[in-house]
Amino acid sequence: MDLILKAYFETYRRQGTLPPLLNGQLQGRLADIGFNFAYIDETLEARLSGKLDDVLAVDGAMAPLDHKTRGAPPAGPDYTIRYYQAQMDCYTLLLERNGHPTTHQAHVIYYCPKPGTLHEGVPFSATLHTIPTDPDRAYALFRDAVGCVRGPAPASSAACEYCAWLASAAALRP
Repeated sequence: MDLILKAYFETYRRQGTLPPLLNGQLQGRLADIGFNFAYIDETLEARLSGKLDDVLAVDGAMAPLDHKTRGAPPAGPDYTIRYYQAQMDCYTLLLERNGHPTTHQAHVIYYCPKPGTLHEGVPFSATLHTIPTDPDRAYALFRDAVGCVRGPAPASSAACEYCAWLASAAALRP
């Protein structure tokens, strides 16, 4: 599915237009800046990197454009905020730290199968969610993650799902 989406969007990038799939939903054009980004923080001596699905250019500013496939459309933007906010914040941070001004928004498109005649192709719906992004929040998460990885391991907790899994896996070892 990923290759199909990328080829579809690439066709319209070369034409300098948005795909018909997005007509009337977004302004701008698909950016031609590459999608692999890294940021090295000299102070933290740490690297953050990511590969964006796509980037939308709007009046000289950039916005991450991400593709997600699901069995059914999510209920609303709250779902996107809950599950993908940190990812979209990090993509915004990566764009900005690589010299690209951003809109402080991200666009997530959900592709979901819908009823149809399978031998005519699998029909999909596309649902777009636009959420605000905050690169400062992403940097704080990055900084905290570096501190966590470099710091002492936290104490085990009965309320932690990972700790419970680790304990049960350890009990299975001979």
